[in-house]
Amino acid sequence: AALHELATLPEWKGTAVAFASRTNKVAWAEELITKFEVAEGVTMASLAKFKEIYPGSKRKHFENLKRDSGVAFSEMIFFDDATMNTREIEKMGVLCVFCPKGLSTAVWAHGVSSYAALKAEGAAWMG
Repeated sequence: AALHELATLPEWKGTAVAFASRTNKVAWAEELITKFEVAEGVTMASLAKFKEIYPGSKRKHFENLKRDSGVAFSEMIFFDDATMNTREIEKMGVLCVFCPKGLSTAVWAHGVSSYAALKAEGAAWMG
């Protein structure tokens, strides 16, 4: 639902979407994202302008995403199913949303509303 929303709703037009995975099955992961359609004619690969898919540090993934996209950490939301990753990345100033059962509609809505609330109150750690 989240990726479909990003691909189809006008309010998300221009949003920089990225994938960061520390998999050791890089070719397989890259093949999968070219095959999964999130909306008619839109694959995961075509939706994401930025991809960091390789083994190693999630921190390095995010440093590269910031450099390549020009998006500040304070403007990012990171959804992940591993607390090891969310703990590491939240220290960088990224809003992290733990989703142990995947990125459901409810988790997506919670993350987006949390981001909006933090921005509205001017949370210092978010820039």
